[in-house]
Amino acid sequence: MRRTLRHLAVVPVVIAAVVAALLPGAPASAALPPAVASWRVTVSGTVSGSPFTVGGTVTLHRTVTRAGTANGLNAGDVCLKAGFPAGLPTAGAIWYGTNSACFGVARANVDLAYVTVTRNQITAKPDGRLRALMANTWAKRSAATTCPYAPAGGTAVYRVDDNGSLSGTLRLQGQGGAYCGPSGYHATVTGVRVS
Repeated sequence: MRRTLRHLAVVPVVIAAVVAALLPGAPASAALPPAVASWRVTVSGTVSGSPFTVGGTVTLHRTVTRAGTANGLNAGDVCLKAGFPAGLPTAGAIWYGTNSACFGVARANVDLAYVTVTRNQITAKPDGRLRALMANTWAKRSAATTCPYAPAGGTAVYRVDDNGSLSGTLRLQGQGGAYCGPSGYHATVTGVRVS
């Protein structure tokens, strides 16, 4: 398995090949497994109607949580980090992962999304029942007083081309608490593979 993952990090592959490496014999883990692939990305769109562009990373990992999930076993886990929405909010900053281990909450390993894989595409739909955990969040504006928003619904779709580049769309709806109201996060993701 380790030899296969090392080989995948060198050769650009389509997502189907990456996912094939994720499934067999991937043990339950107390931490986020090493990335099978990673991309440097640009995320551009609108948050609550206001335009933004932020840079970040997307990483693809073997399945973190193998049992005890309320939303089904993920074929793999995907982590998007663009900015630091909770600690240093800027318009459009977002952390959106399919498992809480994406963000250093490794002891919990909470499965946060419904994940499906088809050929070269991964779709991650947030489990709205878990939005109160605020593991996945985005910022609406650049201000210390801005509300963090957690996804309650929508989809994130990532596609990998034959040359290894990444593209995707985020169409998320979220809630920011009693005084913050709803927020929509609509963006495109484009990225270059770095490992």
